[in-house]
Amino acid sequence: MSNNLKFYGGVKMKFLIAPDSFKGGLSNTEFCNIAAGVLSGYGQECRLFPLSDGGDGFLNTYVS
Repeated sequence: MSNNLKFYGGVKMKFLIAPDSFKGGLSNTEFCNIAAGVLSGYGQECRLFPLSDGGDGFLNTYVS
């Protein structure tokens, strides 16, 4: 992966990744891991905080 991407002039940023699940697609944890992997590849700091609205995937989010 190329590290040529510049975030605000090359400044290292901190990202909070806090998605709900994507019904019929990725779980919130899967999305967090993918997004963190991409941003970390560019040297950015990430915090993962998967969320749930109490619907599908609530228990999976709760135990993770």
